[in-house]
Amino acid sequence: MRQDHKESEAGIARLLELVEKGLMDAEDASMRERLVNLRFRRDELADQIVELTRRLAMAEPVITPDKIEKLALLLRDKLHHGSPDLRQAYARLLLSEVRVNDREIRISGSKAVLARSAAGGVAKTTPAVLSFVREWRTRQDSNL
Repeated sequence: MRQDHKESEAGIARLLELVEKGLMDAEDASMRERLVNLRFRRDELADQIVELTRRLAMAEPVITPDKIEKLALLLRDKLHHGSPDLRQAYARLLLSEVRVNDREIRISGSKAVLARSAAGGVAKTTPAVLSFVREWRTRQDSNL
């Protein structure tokens, strides 16, 4: 975008130089039209550059269908074939509450977390579950 912006400015400068040298009449309709188009393009690009710079500075996520599909495919593969630690980290990351009753299971979580995951892809997983019980044994010890 910056390169296109520079090219628009250079085009305006070239047109004005032609007028200064007397090679083109300042009142020529085609010259005016080209000048107006170049100025419009330059201003449009400047606005887009400012907006893009602002979004990058704010780290505002941009969610596209391609990013959502990539995230879904990656998660599906990792959840089916990955380690149990990944499944636990995924659940902790996206799920805030699981309610179970006789008729339904209701799972809820933060839409903002899901949006960030879809916008940026899958980052590092959270650390494994911390335990306050050391050397837990399920059989043949004092825990029976």
